[in-house]
Amino acid sequence: MSELALPVPDALALPDSAPVARDPRLPQSQVLYDRISALDLDQSDRALGFAARLARENLWSEIQARAVIEEYKRFLYLMATSTDLLTPSEAVDAAWHLHLSYSRSYWDDLCTGILGGLPLHHDPTEGGEAAEERFRAAYARTLIRYRQVFGSQPPADIWPDVETRFAEAGTQRMVSTHTHWVVRRPVRLLRALAAAVTLAIPIAALAIAWAVHADALPTVIFVGVVSTVFLGVPLGHFALTGKWEWWKSTNDAGGCGGCGGCGG
Repeated sequence: MSELALPVPDALALPDSAPVARDPRLPQSQVLYDRISALDLDQSDRALGFAARLARENLWSEIQARAVIEEYKRFLYLMATSTDLLTPSEAVDAAWHLHLSYSRSYWDDLCTGILGGLPLHHDPTEGGEAAEERFRAAYARTLIRYRQVFGSQPPADIWPDVETRFAEAGTQRMVSTHTHWVVRRPVRLLRALAAAVTLAIPIAALAIAWAVHADALPTVIFVGVVSTVFLGVPLGHFALTGKWEWWKSTNDAGGCGGCGGCGG
């Protein structure tokens, strides 16, 4: 099991200089972390274990699912030893959602048995700019605490940076593979093509308009502006962000913001 980088200071150098308080009911200890790490979510007598179910629901390999589970347990430890708002990554949140559905394991084995009755509640975001900023700050705080407590950088494939994490918020959907095909989009290739087309649109539009209406400069300019707005802007937005919905605010994405502390 991993060794913790202890002791952890009572206040971390957060961007907003806010102190990170510890819950006085729980010690910051290797023993506590080892007990959380030893929590058996799979239970070998099950035909469909926790990791296999997590992999199936998120189209992950079982190896990837088990890596996410380990990071989820680290997140549980961070929550259990802080009264501040902490927020998981999307991947860790998927493991949290699934664990909550195993109610006996979550409330009896974890919260009662390991944490001595400490409830770790899950509070989704209420939406809006204020909530997004609150959870952004909480996620940044979580990454800082992770580095301080575990003495290493969180794995980027599970814990992305703040901008990436919230750009992806609310994009997951539950669909039936019986009625839908689920195909991974070649986003990087599409974004590169979109960037190239974005640059070519106004040039091509102006060239065509000039060839047809060389004596009508206002018409040429109008065609160039319209083509740029209705074709260039969406493609440019996709090239920069990987999202087509350029008219939507990121605050409308919804999704899960994270945990409202540890109930203390």
